[in-house]
Amino acid sequence: MLYSSSESSGALSSDSDASSSTSSDDDDESSVPSLHWMDDDSSMSSSNSSTTADPMEQYMGRFVAQLMEPRPPETITFIAPTLQATNDPIQDFEDPIQDFEEYTTAARRRRRRCNTYDYAFGDYLNCNYVRKFLSPEVRQRTYELSMDRKSTFRSHFRVPLVTIDDLSNKFITNEWVTHTKRCSTDHGLSIRTQLFVMCALEHLGNRRPHAQFPTETNMSTSEHRKFFDLFLAKMYSVRREYISFPSTMEQLKTVVSQYHGFHLPGACGSIDVVHVKWAQCPAGDFNNCKGKESFPSVAFQCITDNRRRVLGIAPIQYGSRSDKHIVRLDPVVDKIRNGWYQDVEWEYVTINGEVKKGRGVYLICDGGYLRWKVLICPYASTSEVGRRGYFNTNLESVCKDVECTYGILKKRWRCLDYGLQYRDMKKCEMLFTVCVCLHNMLLDLPEDHGFSRVNVQRVGRGSPRGRDGLWLEGNRELGRRFLHESALSRISAADKREGIEWMERRELLADHLAYCKSIAN
Repeated sequence: MLYSSSESSGALSSDSDASSSTSSDDDDESSVPSLHWMDDDSSMSSSNSSTTADPMEQYMGRFVAQLMEPRPPETITFIAPTLQATNDPIQDFEDPIQDFEEYTTAARRRRRRCNTYDYAFGDYLNCNYVRKFLSPEVRQRTYELSMDRKSTFRSHFRVPLVTIDDLSNKFITNEWVTHTKRCSTDHGLSIRTQLFVMCALEHLGNRRPHAQFPTETNMSTSEHRKFFDLFLAKMYSVRREYISFPSTMEQLKTVVSQYHGFHLPGACGSIDVVHVKWAQCPAGDFNNCKGKESFPSVAFQCITDNRRRVLGIAPIQYGSRSDKHIVRLDPVVDKIRNGWYQDVEWEYVTINGEVKKGRGVYLICDGGYLRWKVLICPYASTSEVGRRGYFNTNLESVCKDVECTYGILKKRWRCLDYGLQYRDMKKCEMLFTVCVCLHNMLLDLPEDHGFSRVNVQRVGRGSPRGRDGLWLEGNRELGRRFLHESALSRISAADKREGIEWMERRELLADHLAYCKSIAN
């Protein structure tokens, strides 16, 4: 079809058959038909007009002919078949091999099956959540009812509607969400953002899957999933607005004053580590994450004040790491030890009633931490009666603020209680931090809304029963080791000096509490 002999390019006649049969005995090269390249006119005239050749066969034949004929590259011109009638995409090829591979790949590609039903975009302005909570007819009622912690709205989204408005306005103001083709008005953008925020909060609070939200908002599952990732990333980027340790003397005095009523002068917060189950822990990190718990977990160290507001979060750690290891990596604790906080003065009373001044604020903790003077823990192996016993009872009662904060976080945001469902450790840290930011936002609500935390109900401590899981554990290492000569010989001079300062500070705090108790009686 694409080649022409020296005698004729058309159909073979009987004379040509006879001549070819008589010359079959000769083996010279003249018996082989000579090949030559044809232009468009000759090729189209030589083709049989009575038969319609397949365009693909024409293309392959001419492609093979071009490869077989030895000609200088600059004189080779490829002839593309005229395929306008078949709507074939092969036109004016520059690289025959690459274009042929692309054509055959496209031909083999399986076409997408048509939808069984026509897809229709939902109207989010008339969805269930808008009709129930956000429409102008019921919005004012939602504002009032959402202030009740036991309301239906709070059961779904965990926060009042005023907080959702603040979050949606933050996303719109910072242009984290913008207008789209189907959301071109400001009112539509506001309602759409509020729906996204509500579903993100419901996913955090109730672990409701994203696939269930389209029935409530008339927006697709992929949109909700993408916005949830955006919600975590953006809220984590502004975490300093909600989680921050006091940076000025006025802010620090506000926190320190909360502990004066509990006879702990100079205290600036409680510190402890919480373990959160990592449900999607990779197999390679299983041994690193399985510590004292029976399941893989990640650890977060938080500092809270007496109002159960989180002031600082340490970077995420594996669950097998101890409190002593994590506290060394906490930037907030390092700032308290080495920053201007050690120059802050506070007053205390000795056992004789003499008023003196202490220097440097401190945190209260359980017995699992290092013996630093900025970390004050209860006495070990001490009876309940006496000066030290009363100090232990008082300190453990106040230190439960951080434990109660962890309980509030896990019960309010069920994603923390059920286990983190992400394999990326950074995303797990973002999720926990965002939950803490929302927790602090609720504490910042105006007092006239019923959210005042000034008078926090204290959790007292009675007579402990051994291993009942309700009381804080005792010291893991006795403080007396700083007085033992063999122990002192194995530590550096700086650690020895800090250990002695830690013991002296705890003793003066116990004396201060004993004097205040005697005055009260």
